[in-house]
Amino acid sequence: MDRFGKKGILYNVVDEHYFSITAPIEVSDQFFGWVLGFGNDVKILKPQKVVDEFTEYLDKIRKVYES
Repeated sequence: MDRFGKKGILYNVVDEHYFSITAPIEVSDQFFGWVLGFGNDVKILKPQKVVDEFTEYLDKIRKVYES
């Protein structure tokens, strides 16, 4: 809530351990970096285009460490 606020955002309880949010975002490297800050405690579910862009972003980072 501290990042997105309450206005126009959908918060849903999934179960006792998880919740989901639906929020308008600007897709950017900065957004992806923010997501990465949560490690494996967060997952982008949709839209698929953003999921694909995020995995491409991760692939670019991985390639830096392959050489």
